[in-house]
Amino acid sequence: MAKPTVLTCANHKGGSGKSSLAGSLIIALAEQGYRVLGIDGDMQRNLSTTYGLREFGKEKNLYRAIEDVDELENFNGAEYIVKTDYENVDFIVSHEDMALLETSLMLKMAEREKYVSKLIESISETENYDFVVFDTNPTLGVLNFNIFVASDYVIIPVECSAYGVDGLGAILKFYKNTSRVNKNLKIGGIVMSKVDLRKSIAKDAIEVVKDMFGDVIFDTMISTDTSVEKSQWDEEPLLTHSPDSRAANQYRELTKEVLSVVGKKERIVQK
Repeated sequence: MAKPTVLTCANHKGGSGKSSLAGSLIIALAEQGYRVLGIDGDMQRNLSTTYGLREFGKEKNLYRAIEDVDELENFNGAEYIVKTDYENVDFIVSHEDMALLETSLMLKMAEREKYVSKLIESISETENYDFVVFDTNPTLGVLNFNIFVASDYVIIPVECSAYGVDGLGAILKFYKNTSRVNKNLKIGGIVMSKVDLRKSIAKDAIEVVKDMFGDVIFDTMISTDTSVEKSQWDEEPLLTHSPDSRAANQYRELTKEVLSVVGKKERIVQK
């Protein structure tokens, strides 16, 4: 079966809107008929919780999958996938043991940067996903290096604040280091998030990022919207919880841009 397009949402700055971006991309792609596998690479489990999967993951989780890649003679990555209540969406959830994964990967002797790649390859042998969407943890460690090595595109959300902009340098340096191993890795784009144009600091932040990165920035920006927090509280993806909210519609517009970047066709959205 064909390898899916792997999108990774990443930023080591907390509060950047990374998990909201990943969760919304998953639903927006699924709405267009694409089959999507979401993978939660953060031990905080925010993305898993958003999809109502808080109680899942004791046996089927990303930590267990990566640990089993070399341990099991007949490893089958599809066995770690959890079905969701959302059409076209499956998941590999996070687990509290993910905190141990950095050390575990560091201690592996051979190809320790390719364990996530091996997981994706195994899944592709039996499952036909159009996209894999990763949420990542807010560190620039071995696990995220693994995820970047397995990815096709990195999408970077940036909070419209002085601290948010200040953190871009580190994540871009991490990307450059990873791209030496994964020659096909590209920056899909930078997303300005939590935008409130009534504040001058937001306008200043946007201009700074545009001056630095120009065409790499998506046209669509994600506004500050209380619907995002409400959906998180109710443990439901924004696009199904508040489908007509401003942020939900912005994420749909952003997804159209993402599809253009990765060379996929936009489909008719079935609401």
